[in-house]
Amino acid sequence: MIDISVVIPYYNESSTIATTLNLIVGQSYKPKEVIFVNSSSTDSSSGIIDLWIESQVDNNKVRYLNINSDSTTPSSSKNIGIKNSNYEWIAFMDCGLVFSKNWLEELVRQLEKYDFKPNIVSGVCRLHGYTAFDMCAVAHTYGVGTNRVCIPGSIVNRAVFDSTGLFLDNMRASYDRAWQKKTRDKSIYRITPDTNNVSYIGINFSESIINLFRKIVLYSKPAVKVEKYYTPIIYIFFALLLVSVLISSVFYGGVTLLCYVIMRGYFLPLYKSNDKISIIKSIKSILLLPFIGMVIDIARLCGYLLGYMDRLFGNSNN
Repeated sequence: MIDISVVIPYYNESSTIATTLNLIVGQSYKPKEVIFVNSSSTDSSSGIIDLWIESQVDNNKVRYLNINSDSTTPSSSKNIGIKNSNYEWIAFMDCGLVFSKNWLEELVRQLEKYDFKPNIVSGVCRLHGYTAFDMCAVAHTYGVGTNRVCIPGSIVNRAVFDSTGLFLDNMRASYDRAWQKKTRDKSIYRITPDTNNVSYIGINFSESIINLFRKIVLYSKPAVKVEKYYTPIIYIFFALLLVSVLISSVFYGGVTLLCYVIMRGYFLPLYKSNDKISIIKSIKSILLLPFIGMVIDIARLCGYLLGYMDRLFGNSNN
C-alpha cells in the first residue's frame, strides 16, 4: 500500500475548479490527503473549494485541506503544499488540467512494477492549442501534439526533496527546470511513462498578443536564476547580432530577415511539433506563425534583460 499526498496549487480557477474536484474525488486509487494551496486568488476559487470540502465530511478516508497563502507564484505554493504534507509520496496536479480518473492508480502501478522502485514518476503534458492563435503559440514554445515532461501529474518520494531541496521559491517558471537538473545531477531514479498524460482545459498557452507577450516575459525573467542555463545569454547575443546585420546593410539585412522568418517562423515550430498537419492545414495558422514567433522572441529578450536587471539591482520578485 502506497500512501499519497496530493498537492494542488491554484490561482483564480473558479471556471475550472469543479472539473478538478470531480476528477480528484473520482480517483480509483484514493490518496491519504489532498492539499489545495491558494496562490492569492482574487476570485471565488477558495470559497468553492471550502464548500466542496464541507460536502466531503462523510468521506473520512481522505483528508482535505485548503491553505490560503500569501504566495503569488507556483513554486512557492507547491513548496507550501510539500511542507504541509504528511505522507511518503507526494503527487502534483494543477487546476485547468484534465487527467484520468485512474491517474493515481497508474502512478502506483508504475511504482510497483519495478523491483527497484523509482523515486519519481514524471507527468507528461500534451499541448495542442484551442484556437489558431493558441496553436501557433504552442508550436513555437513546446510543439503541437508533443509530449512534455512536467511537474503536474508527477509523483515524487519525499526523500527526493530531502536530497535536492524544495523548488526555488518565488518563481513563476523555470523552477521545474532547475529542480529537474538537480535530480539529474544527483542521479535520482525517475521514469516517464507514456500513459501518464495530462492536457489543458480550453486555452493551452495564450489567447491574445498582449497575454502572450506578458506571459513570455514573466516566464523568461526567472530563467536567468537557473544555474548553468545559458539560453538567455545565447539569446541576447544572437539578438544583438541580428540587429547589427539589419542596420549595417539593406541587402544582407533583408536576406537575414528572410532567413529568420523561414527558420524561426516556420521551420523550428514545425520541427518541434508532432502534429504538423493541424498547423499547415489552417491558412490562419500559416499567416500567424512568423508573427507570433517574432512576438515571442521580443518578449523573451525583454524577460531575460529584466531578469538580469533584477539580479544586478537585487530585486528577487518575479
